[in-house]
Amino acid sequence: LTAIRGYGLQTYISKEQRKPEQWLRSDPQDEPTINPEFLFWMRQDQILASWILSSLSESLLVTTVGLTTSREIWESLEVSFSSQSKAKILQLKLKLQTLKKGSLSMRDYLNQVKACCNTLAAAELPINKEEQAMHILAGLGQEYNPVMVSIMSKTYSLMLRDVQSLLLSFETRLETFTPEGGQYNTDGSSPSINFAAHTSQNERGNYSNRGRGN
Repeated sequence: LTAIRGYGLQTYISKEQRKPEQWLRSDPQDEPTINPEFLFWMRQDQILASWILSSLSESLLVTTVGLTTSREIWESLEVSFSSQSKAKILQLKLKLQTLKKGSLSMRDYLNQVKACCNTLAAAELPINKEEQAMHILAGLGQEYNPVMVSIMSKTYSLMLRDVQSLLLSFETRLETFTPEGGQYNTDGSSPSINFAAHTSQNERGNYSNRGRGN
C-alpha cells in the first residue's frame, strides 16, 4: 500500500474510485469516440493490476482468477486477509484459553501467555491484566496449588507483575524438592507449609508497615 501511495495510484483501489466513461458522444447522432481519459485510466489500472498480481503467492493468485481491474483484485485480497485475520484471532483466543504450563519453565510459560495477549492487543482486542492473571493461573498444574490458593485468597487485588513474581519465586522453591518424591525439601519439610509460612510472614510485615504509615 505504501508503494501504491508513493506512485499516487491509491485512487485505483479505493471504493470511491470513478472510472471515466469509455465513450464520448458530443451529439446523439454522432458516432461515439474513445475517451482519452478512459485510455489513460485503463493503462494505469492495468499496470497497477499487473504489479499487484506479480507480488502474490500462488495460493492468493487463485482467488483473483477472472478479475480484471485493480479494484476488483484489491477487494478480493481484502476479503482473503480479513478471513485469515479472523481465523488467527480465534486461534489465539483458543490457545490462550487452553494453554498449559506443562513441562515449560515458568518464564517460558509466562512469555507465551504474554505473546498471545500482545498479539490480541495489536488486533485491538486487548486482554486486561486481571484476565491475563486468571489465564496464567488456569494453566498451572496441581503442584502450584499452594501459591494459587495464596493468590486467590488475597483480600486485595494483586497486580499482574506481583502474580508473575510469586509464581517465579514458587518455581524456585519447587526446584529444591527431592527428585524422588517431589513433595519435600532436602530438610524434610513440606514445601506447601514453607510457602504458606513465608507468605504469611511477608503479609504481616506489609500490614505492619502500612499501619505505621497511616
